[in-house]
Amino acid sequence: MPASKKLTVYVVQKLSWEYGDDFYYRRPDEDAPIRSFLNRDKAEVYRRQLEWQHIQRENINPFGYVDLSLQERSSLPLPEFLQRLREAGIDTEQAIENLYSFWNQYDKLSEDNKRRVWLATDRLRFFELLEMEVELEE
Repeated sequence: MPASKKLTVYVVQKLSWEYGDDFYYRRPDEDAPIRSFLNRDKAEVYRRQLEWQHIQRENINPFGYVDLSLQERSSLPLPEFLQRLREAGIDTEQAIENLYSFWNQYDKLSEDNKRRVWLATDRLRFFELLEMEVELEE
């Protein structure tokens, strides 16, 4: 019987979304692997590149894509999330009173500041990184 070797691989996967009513909804059963890596850091760089290219190409605004509350868009505690939005140029005081203001302000940000917003809005993603152990036959 041939010997086998276990190997850890990092798979970048495209997450599937479908539009319904006013928002997009996740379709996990249609997620698809894109590329595998042996190095986690290289896989993460690739995932982030795909993510940002997709956001730019589709002109996605993180404040209207899904039907989530402000707090559900980030894993950060709300005060820290709001601070990061302020650092990106969003007037959070005005926006808290009028949630559509987040949408409008985001559209007026520079590309660098839009990217800062997306880094803080980490619960809304279009690609993910999976760590898998595979068995290879020698």
